[in-house]
Amino acid sequence: MAIPAPLFSGGKDMGSAGTRDRAERKHRQRARLLAHEPSVCHERAAIVTEVYERLGGSLPLILVRAHALAAVLDRMPVLIGPDELIVGNQAGRPRSAPIFPEYSWEWVLEELDTLPSRAADRFGVPPATREALQSVLPRWRGKSFRDRAVHALPEDVLRAHQSLLFLLTSMGCGVGHLAPDYSRVLTRGLDAIATEARERLALLDLTDPEAIRKREFCQAAAIVADAAVRFAVRFAEVAERLGTTEENPQRRVELQEIVRICRKVPAKPAESFHEALQSFWFV
Repeated sequence: MAIPAPLFSGGKDMGSAGTRDRAERKHRQRARLLAHEPSVCHERAAIVTEVYERLGGSLPLILVRAHALAAVLDRMPVLIGPDELIVGNQAGRPRSAPIFPEYSWEWVLEELDTLPSRAADRFGVPPATREALQSVLPRWRGKSFRDRAVHALPEDVLRAHQSLLFLLTSMGCGVGHLAPDYSRVLTRGLDAIATEARERLALLDLTDPEAIRKREFCQAAAIVADAAVRFAVRFAEVAERLGTTEENPQRRVELQEIVRICRKVPAKPAESFHEALQSFWFV
């Protein structure tokens, strides 16, 4: 894959002044980031819980998960901070961690009071977040991945795990053994991938024993690809609104570029280094 790699400045050598401007931008961004206390965010947990309760049992799990991710991308707060050139957030506040109750939830509920004061890796828990999680998390009792795994484990294996003879960490969180095909998104775009999924869906041989599994996968792929494109457009809309009130001419130009790029990628192929970085970050 060959993608041109101009600087964000447009590919021109900005010299010492440009280097200084970039350094100052990084210092400002670092200061803003560190000014935010690490915290817990309830937005994702609340959205996912609502979708699982509404669709769980009526759709295959892969489609429930696809609709849950789509709902998160459609409804979670969208943030664009000052000086940002690559946009995209996973929680409702800067430096905040989303919660994944579909994997495990009990430990989060138990530690809500100690997260802000524990010895290491402290996380603030705003009152609204505490209230939301206390309402949402217990609804996963017996339904989370960890709950189901515990019930499926042989008693001796569970005792060994509880005594720390070995740790089954994958019961409480996802395993990061993934190698996404980023080059496919960068060179083809998610619109093309969604179209391919729908074309394969239409051509399925329903006499194939694997047809049902393939159908569900294609449906889920199209749902998620479309949602990721809508997510990018939401950032374009926010950048557009910010640009109407931005007084700094340079920042106004930057916001206009964010609008252009977020309306293009990840839906379409990336054609510059900036577009490739933004597409990669969204995915």
